[in-house]
Amino acid sequence: MNVIAISKEVFIDGESELINSLFSVGLEALHLRKPNASKVQMRSLLNGIDPKYRSSIALHSHHSIAKEYGMSRLHFQEKNRMEFKREESVIYSTSFHDVETAKEQGEDFDYYFMSPICDSISKKGYIAKPMKSPSIKAVALGGICLEKLEEVKGLGYNNIALLGAIWENPESAVTSFVEIKEKWELIAKSQTPKANLLSIAGFDPSGGAGIMRDAAVVRDFNLGCFGVLTCNTIQNDSTFVSVHWLSQKEIEAQIEVLKDEKIEVVKIGLTKNIGMIRFILKKVKANFPMAKIVLDPILKTSSGFEMEHEQSKWEEIIKEIDVFTPNWEEMQSICRGNDFKELALRWSINTTICLKGGHSPHPEKDLLFQVGKCMEIIGRKEKLKSRHGSGCVYSTSFACAIAKGNRMEESARIAKDKTEQYLMECYDE
Repeated sequence: MNVIAISKEVFIDGESELINSLFSVGLEALHLRKPNASKVQMRSLLNGIDPKYRSSIALHSHHSIAKEYGMSRLHFQEKNRMEFKREESVIYSTSFHDVETAKEQGEDFDYYFMSPICDSISKKGYIAKPMKSPSIKAVALGGICLEKLEEVKGLGYNNIALLGAIWENPESAVTSFVEIKEKWELIAKSQTPKANLLSIAGFDPSGGAGIMRDAAVVRDFNLGCFGVLTCNTIQNDSTFVSVHWLSQKEIEAQIEVLKDEKIEVVKIGLTKNIGMIRFILKKVKANFPMAKIVLDPILKTSSGFEMEHEQSKWEEIIKEIDVFTPNWEEMQSICRGNDFKELALRWSINTTICLKGGHSPHPEKDLLFQVGKCMEIIGRKEKLKSRHGSGCVYSTSFACAIAKGNRMEESARIAKDKTEQYLMECYDE
């Protein structure tokens, strides 16, 4: 989440089409703020918005229609903040106008607006209070425009919200948004040290999976990427021919040569067996003791490789990691016929378990297990084609989202969305 848009309070001609266009050029979230609108009017607006974007829209009013439209973001204004009660699978936001209150109450929310940071464009006479960012959850709002971006970044904000800068001239809303987004990203790159991710995975010469796919995902998140090879494979997107496994000594040497790098998250992909995973975990913890660890248990690839694994050994591995991302078939194999949900709930006391919907009767639905509770992460309802490397995209996206400071639930949503985008790309090829 870097750039958010907030709608005008009044409806404008062609608003649904403009919103679709904003999402198509990179808008990450939209807040629908229509305080005087009826439910009928809100439904009319939402009906014109592409369903694939609705989960990225936050409602400021008429919260009761959110589920009807597959929306999972709710905003609470100051006057109704006391009504806030957290429910699973919902992302909550609010607004603050002073730093002290934000520090006292802001941590209950997934993110919040701080305003006015600059003199408001849409509310004439709404004078700036240039407050420093109190948290990574803070989003700068109020008078944010192309000329003010460096000033806002200097106050410590990583996220901004746009209102007047794009809606004052609706005919140029998309162009204005793109200009602001691109400049904000350039400023962020120049001023913010990148978090680093280490991918420990195999080499796929087709680039569809493995360490090359991981690097492409990391680049999309604007993070630093380091890599350690576990093997060289001969494969493409449909055929697995052979694999040459690197020795423990070769893997250890790659890890240790990176020991002076600041690694926030380690993602572990293709491995030969449980013994290799155990060895890698030992070396990772010795060299990067503060790093989060995401393990993608690749028991069988879409191109035909099957991992050697002792099913009874998984529990001790899971205790050593932070996130475990099996797909449906992998979890069934690990469980050996036992109740997968009961097992995941037990494991989730110490480790986040995200059971990917792929290969299940309901591929649109992932299950996220945390501290003994389960929640659903719902994606697109239409059936998507399978694609080589989608598991790598999911687990690496999850790892990147963590590295950028997102909570586990939000990271699962980001990973789901990125994977669906990857699957949708094959329709255009």
